[in-house]
Amino acid sequence: MFFKILSLTLVCALSTGLTSAKKASIYVPSDIVGLITEKSVECIAETGADLNILQRVFQWQFDNNKTSKKFSFCLFKKAGFSDDTGHFHKNKLLALYEKSDKKERVKEVIDECAKINEKNPLETMYKVILCFFDKTPVLLEVQLD
Repeated sequence: MFFKILSLTLVCALSTGLTSAKKASIYVPSDIVGLITEKSVECIAETGADLNILQRVFQWQFDNNKTSKKFSFCLFKKAGFSDDTGHFHKNKLLALYEKSDKKERVKEVIDECAKINEKNPLETMYKVILCFFDKTPVLLEVQLD
């Protein structure tokens, strides 16, 4: 039951929060949505974050507090999108943008944000995420069937 509620919360948050009139959007593949949902459950348990964190994170509203940073680091790492230092795995992230005509610009943004190095991996991940989603020309969106 918890997993079903969490999945529905995630899908609703993603479908309503990731689009912007200023930026193009592309759909996240359903297998990736499933992976993120699964890893979110693990990271909520590990970090003590509340369920509301999903809605904020998947609307790309990252709170500047330790629990939120731990959750984001955990989620991106467990889903395979980042490494131990808090930086994105470029090829894994770029794969989400395979069908985008702005893939080269997305690659440039990933490289630009990879230059960020903070005092610890949590801070680095937080700043890298903010950098990427501030500068990316394409946002991610979930398609509801």
